[in-house]
Amino acid sequence: MNKENLLSTMMKIVYNNKNIVCLLETGERVNTTISKDSLMGFKLILGVKDLNEIALLESMEEIIGNSYILQKEDGLSMMNNYFGNVLRYIAVIDDLTIVDFTFFKYDDVQSYIDVDSLCKIHIDKKNVLVGNVKITDVKYRQLKPTQKEFSKCCNEFFIYALKIARGLYRSEIVYSMNLFTKLKSRLDKMTLFYIGCQYDFSVNIGAYDKNMKTYLEKSHYEKLLETYPSPDKDKLWTALFNACMLFRKEGLHVSEKLDYIYPKEADREIVKYLREVWNMYAQ
Repeated sequence: MNKENLLSTMMKIVYNNKNIVCLLETGERVNTTISKDSLMGFKLILGVKDLNEIALLESMEEIIGNSYILQKEDGLSMMNNYFGNVLRYIAVIDDLTIVDFTFFKYDDVQSYIDVDSLCKIHIDKKNVLVGNVKITDVKYRQLKPTQKEFSKCCNEFFIYALKIARGLYRSEIVYSMNLFTKLKSRLDKMTLFYIGCQYDFSVNIGAYDKNMKTYLEKSHYEKLLETYPSPDKDKLWTALFNACMLFRKEGLHVSEKLDYIYPKEADREIVKYLREVWNMYAQ
């Protein structure tokens, strides 16, 4: 099995299997706003009458029979929607293409289409499903945060910053690196808010923020890269201060654009404290 004939093989399976009623595709392969390459995987949705796991996997034997990896997932999330009554698998097939496929009860498929603007119907044996008038990434675009979400992001960032500084002072490198991952995720979230404000919340940043470079000024993107740490105490300190400065810039911008409250006093006092701890460390 390879990516060139995967979709046609899948269609053949659907047409020949009475239990499988429809085949849908979503994700990067149907997103017209991004450039395509030969490394793209597949994200497929199959509507079925009966969620019989063993029978469904047997029906997919031609696709997954020689897979290097077949991983069962717990469910399927789409933005703020979670679909739990499904069977979902991620397979790495012969040519190392990643195939993400999810079985829905057919009666539940429409509810998924309604929240996934990239969903494209390939087959619907009952001709009942109502597809998207236009396949777009509109439902994947960065959402405007609430004041509560904005404040939570700020609070968590500064709490982690304090913990990291204390860990670095105590030479707890692994502890500090692990916490830095959490701090970095809050900085990345603020960067998403920042990009959203710049583009009126009308752009799709992509899975794992892969399109950040597209929407950030070159100098800003370079500053963001400087916040990725290496397991060296001095470089970790530098990355921490870089992250704080960038977070402040983005947070103030977002608060001004959205008329939200940014914790200026907490920012000022915590960064001041970080410098005091750094001076103790440097002595």
